[in-house]
Amino acid sequence: MSFLSTLSCESSVLILSLVTWDRFISVTQPLARKQPSPKTAALTLLVLWCIAAIVSLAPLSHITKDYFGDEFYGSNGVCLSPAYS
Repeated sequence: MSFLSTLSCESSVLILSLVTWDRFISVTQPLARKQPSPKTAALTLLVLWCIAAIVSLAPLSHITKDYFGDEFYGSNGVCLSPAYS
């Protein structure tokens, strides 16, 4: 559950950043760019979800165990159970 919560938060932040960037470009350069195709938009969202999954899985990895510790997910302000592996 901790992984899913972190995945949800990370993906929300990344998608919100993408929307903000798109709106910024649309306002500052309204006639200079084409709208992305649905295929490009889907690929961009897939890349963002993959980045969010990698960031969310990092605390569960044995490589980063020394950095994050055993109870990384339970150490923040959100009431989540610690991740045991």
